[in-house]
Amino acid sequence: MKINQNTKKSSFLFLLSFLFFLLPGCANKRVTVRSAYDPLKYNESVTVYSINDPFPEKYEFLGEVKYGDSGFSDECDYIPAIESAKTEARKIGGNVLKVTRHKRPDLLNSCHRLTISILRVDRQYIVAPRQEKPSGTDSDYASLCIYRTNNTEGSPVNYNVYLDDQLIYRARNNSKCEINLREEGPIVLKAKSETDSELTLDIRLGESYYVKTTINTETMEAKPTLEVVDPASGAIESSTIKSISRIKSNPFHDRMVFKDGQEVKCIITGSDDQYIYYTTYKNGEKAKMIIEKTQIKSIKRDKR
Repeated sequence: MKINQNTKKSSFLFLLSFLFFLLPGCANKRVTVRSAYDPLKYNESVTVYSINDPFPEKYEFLGEVKYGDSGFSDECDYIPAIESAKTEARKIGGNVLKVTRHKRPDLLNSCHRLTISILRVDRQYIVAPRQEKPSGTDSDYASLCIYRTNNTEGSPVNYNVYLDDQLIYRARNNSKCEINLREEGPIVLKAKSETDSELTLDIRLGESYYVKTTINTETMEAKPTLEVVDPASGAIESSTIKSISRIKSNPFHDRMVFKDGQEVKCIITGSDDQYIYYTTYKNGEKAKMIIEKTQIKSIKRDKR
């Protein structure tokens, strides 16, 4: 029997369509836009709230980005998906992302499946994302990691980062600064180059904060930026950086006040339910010390 060419062509197209139906789709990302503003610059800060963080106090919903089950895209991983969503947010003037659905990879699927809301938020209502305190977390301090990735944009330009006007970090390409904070409340970070950038964080003990710093060299003046990164992304991204670039001129940034009125400048290295472990100077040399918590009146950060 002679088969018609059109019949052969139709059968081939049907089979091809069927195979594409069975395979995961290449279109991993789906963007829905409800309203839009003027686009933000490519390097403007977009704050990310993880699935455990609450929505900001006041916001305008601009749209949504969904990442599905496709394994054909780099956006299958968590951090590339978040960076992609930031790009989509900037296109429509959004400055905050809120993760509302996050299905992690499992035995049946190797992708992170995400639904992310794009929001526009007045700067006064943007606070550092918070994460739920895991069991066993030492609540005597909050950890802060400021880092700069190994990007080529602006890499020759190094600049200083200050915490409440105290120099803590020389931001070099592919470096980071890690410190523990002993007091709750707002702190101000400033990155200073030819122009300055400023960021306020509301610190809560027992939580982790990640701040990514970059530099924009598109303009005549090199402008550094400070961007709050959600803890999950920040922990993964900063873990690849081995170079610690913390300023060492004043390592004893903690100040303990004992109940007898004595004060000691030190750096607290750890604690448990009963004791605090710290390093200080004794007889002109560095000494590792231990003290019961019941003997301590307060612990403060030296702001000099």
